[in-house]
Amino acid sequence: MHKLQNVGVAAGVCLNVPELIEDPHIKKRGVFIEQNHPEAGKTIVYRSPWKSALTAKNPSAPCLGEHNGYVFKTLLGMPDSEISKLTKENVIY
Repeated sequence: MHKLQNVGVAAGVCLNVPELIEDPHIKKRGVFIEQNHPEAGKTIVYRSPWKSALTAKNPSAPCLGEHNGYVFKTLLGMPDSEISKLTKENVIY
């Protein structure tokens, strides 16, 4: 990268994933964080490199079916009996 830049070529560093995770600038930005996911266990996850009030503080993915009650009951207004029936039929999990 530096050799190319010294002769006027716009160039940047190319890093593999382990190098990216250990890069001082990337570390300081908190782009990769270690998390303990309820199903996946301890893992490193990617976060957005920019920060805002809307940036999730916990970027882990929800578990399968974790928000079923909220979606089917609260948002869609489905009765418990229908949710239970669809769950037993493996339509929803």
